[in-house]
Amino acid sequence: MTTRRQIQWVRVEYQPDLQTPKVPVPMGVIVAENFPGSHTAGVVIIGREPRDPKNPPAKLKETKDLGFAQLIGWVSGVARDILAAPQADFFSHVSSRWRWNLYVAETESLEVATSTSLLELAGRLYTKHVGEEITDLPIVRKAPPRRRRTTVWDRREAAVPLPVAAAPAS
Repeated sequence: MTTRRQIQWVRVEYQPDLQTPKVPVPMGVIVAENFPGSHTAGVVIIGREPRDPKNPPAKLKETKDLGFAQLIGWVSGVARDILAAPQADFFSHVSSRWRWNLYVAETESLEVATSTSLLELAGRLYTKHVGEEITDLPIVRKAPPRRRRTTVWDRREAAVPLPVAAAPAS
């Protein structure tokens, strides 16, 4: 018998123009595993950040300096906010802080097999949302330096270890 577990996740998107909204630019995902009683077991953040404001990706050509300031370092900023949030409801905390041009969308739930790795699931959700395949998923706060690539995106990963509280006695 295969047991299932509940996973929650959100899409992170960037809206270049709040006055005349356009199609948002997908930036990444935040995926969390929950245990019964709403005790968070772990969180994975996978996202992309522009490498250089002087050479932006096509979808960010019209983004000004303030917009790039929001995009550069957002993965580590979200990770800090998750660590500072109340453990049982960090998605609400993050949604309240990241709600302007760079924002966290509505929380979605998935039921997955116990054997499914949270990191692999986050990689699949990232590929589905952002449209870029991920071939390697190191568990690090910042991706290690890689060979020179022609892409103008810099992918960041963060695995945020959260303390797991003991389940209350029934």
